[in-house]
Amino acid sequence: MKISYSIDGGATWKKAPVAAGAVQIDNPRAGGSVSLRAEIKDGYGNKAVQTITDAYPTR
Repeated sequence: MKISYSIDGGATWKKAPVAAGAVQIDNPRAGGSVSLRAEIKDGYGNKAVQTITDAYPTR
C-alpha cells in the first residue's frame, strides 16, 4: 500500500510514511486542506487508487 497526500488540491503529491498501520502527514497552516490518495496492488497485478480531494480542512 502507498499513501500520498497533497496540500495544494492535488496538483502535487508527497509520499506519507506508513508504520504500524498509521500514517504521518505534515499538515499545512490553518485555513488549508489536505487531500489523500491510497494506492494498492495485489500479487496478481490488480490495482486500485482512491483519491479524496480536500479530505479535511486544517485549523
